[in-house]
Amino acid sequence: MAEFDDNLIYKYSTSGRLLAQWGGPGSGPGQLGRPDKLAIDAQGDLYVTEVGPAYGGNSRIQKFSPSGTPLAQWGTDGTAPGQFKNPIGIGVNQQGDIYVSEEGGDRVQRLSSVGEPLTQWGTLGSGPGQFNVPYDLTLDASGTVYVSEPSPFVPGNDRIQKF
Repeated sequence: MAEFDDNLIYKYSTSGRLLAQWGGPGSGPGQLGRPDKLAIDAQGDLYVTEVGPAYGGNSRIQKFSPSGTPLAQWGTDGTAPGQFKNPIGIGVNQQGDIYVSEEGGDRVQRLSSVGEPLTQWGTLGSGPGQFNVPYDLTLDASGTVYVSEPSPFVPGNDRIQKF
């Protein structure tokens, strides 16, 4: 579980017992700046989005081992490939590619398993393939990407798009 205000990741057993916690405020490896969403890959490694500077975050993705050891981090605040504008949603496909939805960038980026930018799509708008606050995403077993655009705080598109 990512705790946005405490800048921590908590790992619980299926019965609800706390097994581990890691993180703490900061921008170094293993430190967190406003962690939001999590994804787990086929090896059990954990990926976490850290929202952008407007919320006191690092605007990056971090990868941790199942025990909480920091393994990698990618991204800075920006709009170039591999940079993020308030990354929120995250998912990992069976091949290890990482998908990230950017609330502030109105796009989705796909990164390789080592964090290299592969592709991106989306612009601000309400048409097919356009976004207005792409908040979260998930992938199904066949690799189809679903992106939600709720509008809890700002006018959004109130829909889910399938790619």
